[in-house]
Amino acid sequence: MEGGSLTAKGTLLEVVMKPRGELLFRTPTPFSLGGYAETQPRPSEFGVAGMLRSATMDLAEERGTPQNVLEKIVGRGKEYTTYDFCWKLVGPYLMRGNGTVFYPIPFDVFVEGGEERRRLRLADWLIPQLEVVDGGLKELLAPSAFKGESARKEYWFASSKLMEEYLNGENVFDESDVVRGESIYRRMTHPHVKLDREMKAVEIVEGEGMYFAVEKLALREGWSFIAGVWLDGCEQPELDKVRDAFLDLNGRIARLGGEGGLVSLEVRESKSLLEAKVEEDAEIEGRVRLVLTASAVFGNGDKSSFLPGLSGVEGCACARALVGGWDYAANKPKELRLGVAPGSVYYLERIKLSVILDRVHVHPDYRNVLGSCLIAKRWL
Repeated sequence: MEGGSLTAKGTLLEVVMKPRGELLFRTPTPFSLGGYAETQPRPSEFGVAGMLRSATMDLAEERGTPQNVLEKIVGRGKEYTTYDFCWKLVGPYLMRGNGTVFYPIPFDVFVEGGEERRRLRLADWLIPQLEVVDGGLKELLAPSAFKGESARKEYWFASSKLMEEYLNGENVFDESDVVRGESIYRRMTHPHVKLDREMKAVEIVEGEGMYFAVEKLALREGWSFIAGVWLDGCEQPELDKVRDAFLDLNGRIARLGGEGGLVSLEVRESKSLLEAKVEEDAEIEGRVRLVLTASAVFGNGDKSSFLPGLSGVEGCACARALVGGWDYAANKPKELRLGVAPGSVYYLERIKLSVILDRVHVHPDYRNVLGSCLIAKRWL
């Protein structure tokens, strides 16, 4: 396999989201009065999927989209709390004005050397190992004591050029192909007062007070977000209509994130995403690395479910993360699941591309939203 495409079947569209002001992408951890609501450096997968469904529903009312086509886009679950639609979300990622996409940097890429001779290097000395812990519970772990500083510090993002080199088995990278989060966005803090909307007065909670603070994200000039819409589950005659419904979002303004954040949408056939390359649906020979480019939930989403349900997994360089979102229909947070963070890498003896395309490594309830990934050549 040359590189890491995931679009052996279906049509891939790309959705560019250009902020029209500051945005809030709440971390999944709760906070109370007197607390501080932090923002993530990019929208959550659930947030982007929800935005696309809401935007297409609004447009469907204007244009009289047939119900059978609308169900392919937004699903049929009660109050749209399930994800039984005919497309899969890819990303989301960051994009610089010239069309360069920046991905979460893989966990096995590290900084090596001092300030004068720094370079980014693949941890090719990494030898995954099987450990037995907790009286027999087997966990596949990669050694934690790597040489050098983790390149994920301060939120680093890798350009599509670096990612292509990574996918093709290169092991030394140019640091100019990596951008730190602080160069992409600014974090803005806004104080708030809790209000009792019925009484139209400030609400003071005993023991907690009435103040809290919210952090928002302001992208620097020339930066935007980008995600893919992979129409892999659509067949004719609905396929063309579903595709056109997404393309009709081009030029629209949609809500994204909390506190009324807005983005302008540009929707087109994919030309910027690495996932747009077509590969044959065949078994990939030899050892490969599966690198998650989005959050994922495996198994039942409990504390032991940090391994994908795939055969031939030999180890990983991964980080656990809470995965959640906001349920707009129920006006409450979604149930938190323990998953793994974007950039996590799994070392496999072999893999069939169809397995990854269908995302069988992801919890079945979330395969259309979580777990987008790329395949990289070999490991030692």
